[in-house]
Amino acid sequence: MEDEWRLTVAGDLIFASNGAAGLSLFRFTGLTGTLLDVPYFSQIDPSWIEEVYDSADTLSLECEIFGGPNLGACGCAVTSAAMLLKYYGVDKSPDGFPTTPSILNNWLDENNGYNSFGGVMWPSIASYALQANANFGTQKIKFVGFGQSNDYLTLENDLMRGKPVILEEPHHFIVAKGIQENSYTINDPRWIDRLSLQSYGGGFLGMRRFEETQTDLSTLYISASTPTELFLIDSLGRRVGKDPNTGVIYFEIPNSYYGVESVIVDTSFDPPPSSVGNGIVTLFVINPTAGEFSLNAYEAGDDTQFSIAGYDRNGEISVQELLPGSSGDYEVSYSPEPGGQIEVAKEVEIDVKPRSEDNVIHSIKHGILPVAILTTPDFDAGNVDVLTIKAGSGQTTPFPICLSGETNGDIPIKGCDKITIEKKGRPDLDIIEILKFLTSF
Repeated sequence: MEDEWRLTVAGDLIFASNGAAGLSLFRFTGLTGTLLDVPYFSQIDPSWIEEVYDSADTLSLECEIFGGPNLGACGCAVTSAAMLLKYYGVDKSPDGFPTTPSILNNWLDENNGYNSFGGVMWPSIASYALQANANFGTQKIKFVGFGQSNDYLTLENDLMRGKPVILEEPHHFIVAKGIQENSYTINDPRWIDRLSLQSYGGGFLGMRRFEETQTDLSTLYISASTPTELFLIDSLGRRVGKDPNTGVIYFEIPNSYYGVESVIVDTSFDPPPSSVGNGIVTLFVINPTAGEFSLNAYEAGDDTQFSIAGYDRNGEISVQELLPGSSGDYEVSYSPEPGGQIEVAKEVEIDVKPRSEDNVIHSIKHGILPVAILTTPDFDAGNVDVLTIKAGSGQTTPFPICLSGETNGDIPIKGCDKITIEKKGRPDLDIIEILKFLTSF
C-alpha cells in the first residue's frame, strides 16, 4: 500500500506531508516573479582579475592551484559579498573608495577579515558596512548566521523580505536574488550566463545571511581547517560544537553555529578537480555574553591552522591566529564592549614541586618554589619562552598557583596547580611568608 500524502495550503505555500517522510516544502503557489535589484560584479573583471586574493601569495590555497592566487580564481565569496553590500547601499568603503570586489578584498586583508587559510570571516562584511556608516551614513547590516543545506523555506522568506542570500555551492559562492516559477534567480560571480539555481541542480550546501540593522554586531568566530573538531563551553556551562568524549554536536548557546564550509576552488574547471581539501570548520556565537569560554580543538593535523576572532558590538575585530598543529584546550576571554580585545591562552599542565604528590608547603626558603611545565601530546614544553613566564596566586583553599607566559611562537599559555599550606612551627609567620611569596611575582 502506497503512503498517503496530505497537502496543506498556508498562505502562498503548499506543504506535503506523510507519517514516514515528515513535512517538506512543496512550492510557492503565487509568489512567482520576485526579483531583488542586486548589482552584478564579476570576479574575472579585467579591472581586478589578476589582483592577489587576501594574502594568497604567501598562503597555499586550493583555488590558486590552477588559476593563481588572484580574485579571478579565488574571489567568488568576496565578489558575492560586494554585490550584497552594493544592494544595501553600502557603495563606499570606510576609506571612501567605491565598493568593488577589489576594494573589499583589500579592506578585508588589511583588517583581519580573512582567516589564516584564506576564508572570508563573514561578520567582517558587516564590519565593513558599519565603519562605512560611521563615516558616510550608509546603511548598517549585520551577519545573521549560516543557513542549512536546501532550506528553501528560509531562503524564500529572506527573499520575500528583500534580503538577498549568499549561497554556498560545492567550492563556490553565488547570490540568490529572486524567485522564479520553478527555481531561483542568481548572480554568479564567475559565470555571468548562469542566471538560475538550476545551473547547480536546484540545490545549495548552505547560506550566508545578512540583514539591515541598527544594533549589536558582537560575535565570537572560530575557524580551523579540517579534520579539526571544535567544542566550546561558555561560563554558564552551555555547549556548542562536537563533544570530544561522546561525539554529540551541541547548539546550547543561543545564536550559535557549528559546521564545515567547503574550500573555494578555481571554477573555470567544471566540475572542480576531485583532489580539493575537505573544508573549513566554523564555530560562531552571535551576540555572546561576556566572560570566559573553554575551547577544545582536537583531531587536528600537523598543518592545521586556527583563527579565533572577537567582534565587539561596534563590529571592531581582534584576532588571535594560532600556529599549525595548535590542538588542545584554550581559555578564551571575550567582551562585546567597544574596544574589547579577545584574549586566548593555551591551557598547559604544570607541576608545583615536581615528584611531590600533595604539594604541601610549610615555608618558602630564599624565595624558591620549583614549578615544572610539562610536555603533553599536544604541547612541547621546549617551545616555551622562559623569559615571559610569570606566576601568581588565587584566593581559595587549597591555594592554586597559576603560571602564564608565551611560546616562542607568541602563543599565550596558562597552567595551574594546587598547593596545600600546612601550619608548622610559627604558623602565622609561615602563612605570611608563603602569601608574600605568591604575590611577589
